[in-house]
Amino acid sequence: MDVTGILKSLKDNKKLEPYINYIRFPYYKNLSENLKIEFSFPLTAIVGQNGTNKSSILRAIYGCPKDYSVGNFWFSTKIDPISEDGGRPRFIYSYYQKDAKRNVEVIKTRIRYVSRTTKRVNPDYWEPARPSVKDGMEKMPFSGTEGREKTRWKLIEKEVVFMDFRSEISAFDKYFYHGDLKETLRHGTKQDYIRSKSSLIKKAIDCDLKSKRMYKGSKEQIITNILLTEEQVKYISKILGRKYNQIRLLHHRFFKKSGETVILQSEDLNYSEAFAGSGEFSVIMLVHRVFEAKPCSLIILDEPEVSLHPGAQERLTEFLIDRIKIDKHQVVIGTHSPFILKGLPSTAIKTLYMDSVSKKIKATNETIPEEAFFHLGIKDEKKYTIFVEDRLAGEIVKRSLRLLGQAIHEKFMIIYPPGGASVILMSHMPSCALADRKDSLFLMDGDQRPKKTIAIKDSFSQLDDDALEESINEIVNGKLKIPVDTGDGGKNIAQLRNSRIKIMSYCRDFLDYLPGETPESFIWDNMHYDLSKHDKDFEKNSCYKSRFEQLCRLELGVESYEDISSNDIFQVQKRCLVTINDSLFTELSNKIKAFLGA
Repeated sequence: MDVTGILKSLKDNKKLEPYINYIRFPYYKNLSENLKIEFSFPLTAIVGQNGTNKSSILRAIYGCPKDYSVGNFWFSTKIDPISEDGGRPRFIYSYYQKDAKRNVEVIKTRIRYVSRTTKRVNPDYWEPARPSVKDGMEKMPFSGTEGREKTRWKLIEKEVVFMDFRSEISAFDKYFYHGDLKETLRHGTKQDYIRSKSSLIKKAIDCDLKSKRMYKGSKEQIITNILLTEEQVKYISKILGRKYNQIRLLHHRFFKKSGETVILQSEDLNYSEAFAGSGEFSVIMLVHRVFEAKPCSLIILDEPEVSLHPGAQERLTEFLIDRIKIDKHQVVIGTHSPFILKGLPSTAIKTLYMDSVSKKIKATNETIPEEAFFHLGIKDEKKYTIFVEDRLAGEIVKRSLRLLGQAIHEKFMIIYPPGGASVILMSHMPSCALADRKDSLFLMDGDQRPKKTIAIKDSFSQLDDDALEESINEIVNGKLKIPVDTGDGGKNIAQLRNSRIKIMSYCRDFLDYLPGETPESFIWDNMHYDLSKHDKDFEKNSCYKSRFEQLCRLELGVESYEDISSNDIFQVQKRCLVTINDSLFTELSNKIKAFLGA
């Protein structure tokens, strides 16, 4: 079994419990109402451009377990007040409640809390509440049910390790770049102050001190002083691509504020984090904290790729997968890095994006890495993107690209977003049109062709507003809402018209259709396959997808009552596709060449 299969098996067999199944947001920041993130794979990567609330979602996940609160990160001020126009900010998560022997949902809500003793007001207190029926939660069962408190289910109990790598800095960097000016003036310069404390740090290291007070009754200066284990050093060496013999971690207050100093010993060097790269320090802290975490912990990492080269980023992902297998952790990563996504299954990648109409953040719960790269603005060596409805349509496009030769083939990245034609035509295509993107081609299945004939004009400005709207809605098979700025009467008519003309012009140049009604029908009707050897009348089944399922069962010798996977059927379809004559792909190849301007 491959790594993906092993990790999926751990989750499916409940070896990672307690485990958060999903989190959803009825009202939280700028997220679309009831946006849902599913944790269908033990390592989840949440990706999205800046401004898509990625870090905010990670902090909500941090706040799910008992004794953890999102209020530690998100709080209201006079400058940045928290809006409650859509009700109280709240999120709901699901987990398997072992005592109740079932999956349950728990809601946490932001409330205004007044301390009974001090009367101090905390407007950013998050607490669990009784189920919210208006948010789609079920009512609590009878009072004797196991696993519940008085009015709600018990919170999930899980240790959390949260690391934001944009702020993960060493004791030296904390003081040198953010140190107290008063201390600097008293000692001369910051360098002088560091020199004055370095002798204390050196003594703590050389003598392996576990305690140090500057005078009787003063605050303890050494919090921990340890050598990392051989296994931790081995992983750190592997991730960073260099050999370390020993690594010491000193957590101390010698620079006034609490911070960590690391001493790295390699075959020919012995140096502290003051001379190490920030990537070295962050990897050391990550590996150590993950090793120190209790089994079945929740590990949340915000942009762990900071200061790491691509190879180290890939090996960091491998390390996390290893620890999931060994310690049964649940890992959630917020990232912009294509190298961290590399090799992850589509079910592990969640992509955040801004809806072009509502300006709210939406999410896909299953994203192939190539689509994630598109949302991140990363082209991954290829210059152009072709959108299709599914992977079989993608195979037809690949076959057409092969006729154009390697140079053109390598220019393209083919993606098929979850949601199929409706999501592509109602979201991706209009967004590309309004952004004036010239690097994307949309190839829909033949059954998406407009039923009515649409006049293709050099300039759509000749059409009136009603004709423009009708034509666009016919193309996208629905009513397309186009975002406009607020204008006279609450609607900017001129901007709306210009946007419609822009979308129609874009459709003329960048939207086309594949041969046949569907990829399945095109392959079936044109393949060179001797069906008579199976002694079955396939034509009785009018559904082409069902025909391929029937053919797959016959090829594999599988009975109708036995399960076959969609991947089994897909492999049969690919074999049949190979038998089709090249001439039937010429028209599609020419469309792609025309798109390139060839």
